[in-house]
Amino acid sequence: STVLDMSTKYKQQPEESAHGLKPSWLVKYKAVLLFAKEHGHLEIPWTAPEYDGLRDWLRQQSHRVRLSVKEKELLNALKEYEKDDSPIDDKRWKEWDDMYRKLMIFYDENGHFVVPKDEDKKLYNWIKNQRQKHRNNTLSEEKIRKLDESGFPLEGGKMLTKKRKYTPKQDAEWNLMYEFLERYYCQFGHCRVPVKYELQPKLPDWIKRQRTQYRLGNMCIERQRKLEKMQFPWCLKGNQRSYKL
Repeated sequence: STVLDMSTKYKQQPEESAHGLKPSWLVKYKAVLLFAKEHGHLEIPWTAPEYDGLRDWLRQQSHRVRLSVKEKELLNALKEYEKDDSPIDDKRWKEWDDMYRKLMIFYDENGHFVVPKDEDKKLYNWIKNQRQKHRNNTLSEEKIRKLDESGFPLEGGKMLTKKRKYTPKQDAEWNLMYEFLERYYCQFGHCRVPVKYELQPKLPDWIKRQRTQYRLGNMCIERQRKLEKMQFPWCLKGNQRSYKL
């Protein structure tokens, strides 16, 4: 039977006991277990009609004070499919969401996601932890979606504090383009240079390279901080991508 078959059966089941379990409870449990076996996790989508009610049912089990021995046994069998933030654990999700909101506040105030360790060690370590879990494939799809939608670079920041050596020529070229960007910032109050910028045609491509270096974790901290002084947006949100760099 499919998840759709299982998830609709409970509406048709009589409320009679079966081995100490209500048929409706058992059918929902089997539907959740089938989903877990098919997908390898318990991140049941909110909106898909074939999973109607299953996610809420799973959350409700964590709030129940009285569980029968058989119910506890069956629910424990689901633990092997839990990721770092199973929907059965509201407390951990709330803690994650609180840190996510804190990150968004930092972004709104600073225009980037590079949190200095000495400024907010807890948030710095949380960011590091999200990237590590993403690399280990233990970050849930829901969290990945939220971070992606915010523009947060899950692949970036691996070498945030690493110092890099550049040749004098490379430094001179970088500093020259930085000066051009600085002039633009002083004139317009932001660093969102148009894709076609006639006064300095090379500047848009240079900006794209800085974002690429940052996303790959290859940007040295000194250059990051220089750009951040101008509220350089490492990630663009929404329709900014369509017409500005």
